[in-house]
Amino acid sequence: MRTIIIAIFCLFGTLAFSQSETVRVKTEMKAGKDGYPGGWGFAYFKQPKTNSWVTSDTKLTGIPKDWDEYYRKDILFQRNQFIFQNYKEGNITDSTFTDLFRKMGLDTAGNKYSSEPIACFSTLIYRQKNNGKVEYMVDTDADGDFSDEESYKPLKGAVVRRLESTIKKVPYMQYELFVNNRIVRDSVPIMTFLNESEKYGKYLAYTFPIYSEGIFGDETLVVTPSKVDFSTFTVSTKTQLNNETKTHEWEKAKRGDRVNYFGDWYEINHFDRANMELVLDKVDLEKDSISPTVGFYAPDFEFEVMDTGKEMKLSDLQGKYVLLDFWGTWCSPCVKGIPDLVKLHEELKEEPFEIISIAVKSKREAFDELIEEHGMDWLHAWEENGSGGMVQLYNVNTFPSFILIDPSGEIIDMTNYVDGLAELITRNRM
Repeated sequence: MRTIIIAIFCLFGTLAFSQSETVRVKTEMKAGKDGYPGGWGFAYFKQPKTNSWVTSDTKLTGIPKDWDEYYRKDILFQRNQFIFQNYKEGNITDSTFTDLFRKMGLDTAGNKYSSEPIACFSTLIYRQKNNGKVEYMVDTDADGDFSDEESYKPLKGAVVRRLESTIKKVPYMQYELFVNNRIVRDSVPIMTFLNESEKYGKYLAYTFPIYSEGIFGDETLVVTPSKVDFSTFTVSTKTQLNNETKTHEWEKAKRGDRVNYFGDWYEINHFDRANMELVLDKVDLEKDSISPTVGFYAPDFEFEVMDTGKEMKLSDLQGKYVLLDFWGTWCSPCVKGIPDLVKLHEELKEEPFEIISIAVKSKREAFDELIEEHGMDWLHAWEENGSGGMVQLYNVNTFPSFILIDPSGEIIDMTNYVDGLAELITRNRM
């Protein structure tokens, strides 16, 4: 099947970018509940098939003599640096590196990676003892030597209520990042839990409860990374985090999103990890009114309708409410939510309303079965790569994701649920 993205352009006219006013918000690294959970990593006992590039050839020493059998997991603090130095050391073939270069956006120009190996990864070892108990050790100083390390028992979910005191008892892992052509050294607490699933059996889930906090005007901004190097993160306000009401993912701004502070709009550019600064670009609304953000006009795109092969553009549906549905056959919440989407489609069949479901990284056989089983009788598009055109254009990183566009082309809602969308459309038409 052909790639669905043929062109990406503005929904109404040509987009002109203005010279942005850049704001750098100085922040301070902290550990605590505002950083929990930022992102998860997993270490399995029933070893799934893994890519060879995610493992180093570092020889481990000092492992206790009674640890005659154990599992190993290399924890990457800066993925692209790890790949680069692993390649330089001859642990990755030229063809594999070329493939990773293409898929993961590695850029070897401009001294973005250290030519000398750095401690951008460390190692977790774990085992299940004869009595069924599980224990683990982490290489806290990233030297490959476990003779100076302690063993720990996995945490239980209930400790999250006492997270501030728990953090003081868990191991801290030292690491290095190569940022802005220099090495940044730091340490991070690792919280490790024991879980079990039908597919993998017992496994360890670990997270680093860190965040960065800074003041912008009279707002306290909290930057919560899903990766220690802050390559991906969300931004929210302190008052929002302290609200007892559950915060949806769409209320946490991501890189590329636009946020309104004190009546002005800013686009989140990136997080400067070397200087611990959140970088924001002020938006000139007169020249830049198109963005995947509520209150802005939706970026247009061209796609191929599944099965028919017909070429369409989002702007072809101007004058109707359009719901963009980003999903995947591999996504359990997406599949469970299909009946709700079918119900919404039926409720609004008399309204000027269309759904475009974008299947991301999905299996065609599973896709066909679900379409037939549930009678998903609306427009469907295909996106083979999870970081491809429409996913990137709309800055989607959670599934399912729903984006509701009104007849004028303006985005009026972004959510992970379809509940309330029918009422929103009815209310908007009154």
